[in-house]
Amino acid sequence: MGFTVGITGNIGSGKSTVCKIFESLGIPVFYADDFAKSKLNDTEVQHKILVKFGSSILNKKNKIDKKALAAIVFTDEQKLGELNSIIHPEVYQGFIHWKNNQRNAPYVIMEAAILFESGFNEYVDFSVNIHAEKQTRMERIIKRDKTDEESILNRMDKQFNDSEKIKRADHTIQNSGKELLIPQILELDKKFRTKKTGS
Repeated sequence: MGFTVGITGNIGSGKSTVCKIFESLGIPVFYADDFAKSKLNDTEVQHKILVKFGSSILNKKNKIDKKALAAIVFTDEQKLGELNSIIHPEVYQGFIHWKNNQRNAPYVIMEAAILFESGFNEYVDFSVNIHAEKQTRMERIIKRDKTDEESILNRMDKQFNDSEKIKRADHTIQNSGKELLIPQILELDKKFRTKKTGS
């Protein structure tokens, strides 16, 4: 089915920026996190979530309020696990369907913030971690999401720490703003274009 690269990194590390650069090189990217969010609008998935979490997470339009849901799951590990048990199989099926339609690409990328935490790393041939210093990530998220430090720290706590991701990943791209980003990506792209599944 072709060579698959998993790209991950803790919140604010710059995964999306890196993936956009890979896309500019002609590499298809499956954004697992965006796909997962989109599934919250799926009727069947909504029903499963409401059975677990109740109607308090609905907004005035009777749709799932993503912020209300996030406020629950990012402060309760058990609740997060329950949500993931609903969403992760949907993401996996979506990825497989998407990947089957990328036959002409030299390789494909799955972008997932919780690549290792979710077990999605089992579906890729090579994993890349995007690393940025914690303070740099905090500043990026506050600017991007207009949120507070406590909310960010709650989300960070649900992800493996930097050293754990670096240990698990096959390669780490440095993206704290001190290093040139594009040369790191070009070097990996060159490597991936010569790879075959399982080699």
